[in-house]
Amino acid sequence: MAYMGLSLVGKKPTIKKVLLISLLYATAVHLVRGIYILQELSFGSHTLLLLIIFILILRVVALNWGKAAISGISVVSLILLGFFIPLFFINLFELAHNEILNNVWLHIAIGLSESTVLIFAIVIQRITKLTINIDKLTA
Repeated sequence: MAYMGLSLVGKKPTIKKVLLISLLYATAVHLVRGIYILQELSFGSHTLLLLIIFILILRVVALNWGKAAISGISVVSLILLGFFIPLFFINLFELAHNEILNNVWLHIAIGLSESTVLIFAIVIQRITKLTINIDKLTA
C-alpha cells in the first residue's frame, strides 16, 4: 500500500518511508480492529476509518493533502477491487466463513489473493511509470 501510494502520485518511495508508513498503518489496523472487536461493532465502517488514517499517515510522512487523499483513495480502491478475487473462489468452492478462519493456510491464501490487484498495479506502474499528476487536476 505504501509503495503504491507514494509512486502513484510521482513520489519516489524510499525504503525508510515505505517501512514507516507500513508500520504506522499496521499499528492502526491492529488498534482499529481490536477496538471493533472489544466494542462488538460490526465491520464495514472500519474500511472508511482506515482510509482516513492512511491518508493522515501519508500526509504526515510524505505528501501534501491533495496527493495524500488521491493516493489513499486510489490504493484503497485497488484493494477493494482485489476483494472480489477471493469471493469468486469462496463461492466456487462453497467455503464457509468458519472454514476460512479455522484453516491457517486457507486464511493466508484468501488474504494474499486480495492483494493481487494491488501487486498487478504496482508492476504496471513500475513498467509504465504511470502517475497521477495532481497539479493538472487542480489547475
